[in-house]
Amino acid sequence: NVYQVTSSVVRHCSKLIYSKTDSKCLLPLLLNKLMISSSSGQPPEIPALIRKYLCHFLHGLFVINKDQFIDRKIKQIFSHYFLSYLQSDPNSSTNPFVLLVSPAFYETPNKYDCDVFLRVLDIISKQQLMIDESIPNVNKVLNFLHMLSSRVKYYYLILEATPILLGPLLSLFLRMGPPPSTQNCVVIIKKIFRKLFEANKSHADELPHSKLMPVIQEYLVSNLLNNK
Repeated sequence: NVYQVTSSVVRHCSKLIYSKTDSKCLLPLLLNKLMISSSSGQPPEIPALIRKYLCHFLHGLFVINKDQFIDRKIKQIFSHYFLSYLQSDPNSSTNPFVLLVSPAFYETPNKYDCDVFLRVLDIISKQQLMIDESIPNVNKVLNFLHMLSSRVKYYYLILEATPILLGPLLSLFLRMGPPPSTQNCVVIIKKIFRKLFEANKSHADELPHSKLMPVIQEYLVSNLLNNK
């Protein structure tokens, strides 16, 4: 089918079908036609095809570095699909966003897989952790982030993820309302913090010197992690 062939082309040849200087190059046309077009009037089988091949499209986009247009398209895809897939199938192997980062779960992932994992964390933490969204949605996003951090075996990836997640999670926590509606969110945030801090503490000698991180860590340990 068209999605199968096109997703393979995008995944393996994205740099060949994209040009910053050619507004009519093939890649943007394919994205706009197949991935980001309006769902109104689509044949009923299209959503399932998008879900099946979305991971391949994203892999093709992630290999194009430092391009503002591509970055916008990636964020647009996350904004369009991430929450809806999280609602229906949050952590399973059929979720395209789990498939996208799953190579980073190996003992020794390669640099590309680590970079994709960290960029995905960055996009999700900046785009989806907004307290003005519904608490159930925030709770699902936090569960997803906790699942990702829990499945990572390569400790250095957790060290790299710490500055990406720390600020958005702390900001979210400080802006939360009183329990019981936010209680589950707070529990998950604490679990993620604990995972981050355990890795950082175990490998402190490998971290760049920072005066700020120990202060933040002490505050969080004293005020969050030790509160049962």
